[in-house]
Amino acid sequence: MTDALTVITLLLTGVTATTAALTRDPVRQAAVLALLGLSLALLFTVLQAPDVALSQLGVGSAITPLLILLTVRRDPRRGTGGLHRALVLPLRRLHSGLLGDYIAWLAVGLAALLVTIAAQL
Repeated sequence: MTDALTVITLLLTGVTATTAALTRDPVRQAAVLALLGLSLALLFTVLQAPDVALSQLGVGSAITPLLILLTVRRDPRRGTGGLHRALVLPLRRLHSGLLGDYIAWLAVGLAALLVTIAAQL
């Protein structure tokens, strides 16, 4: 059973890696890379390496595609697009950019952390 599952995840990883290499549009490539990260995390889980799978999930499935999307957004040849408005404008409405806002959000984060720690005790 484990051999069949290993072969299936290897084939899935091979197909997604080939698709990522053949994709020309950077936005679509970022989505395919996220899927490749998920398939690699699944492969590492099947191969009984959960620590590597968790690292792959965080880096390969989330951070790398996000960095690609942010880089594409900053490319002057492509324009700013709707990605900028969808991600940045709601965050800009939450603060004015003054130092007091950052201190207030830090205090909110610390309070949430302390509540979480106190709930575990």
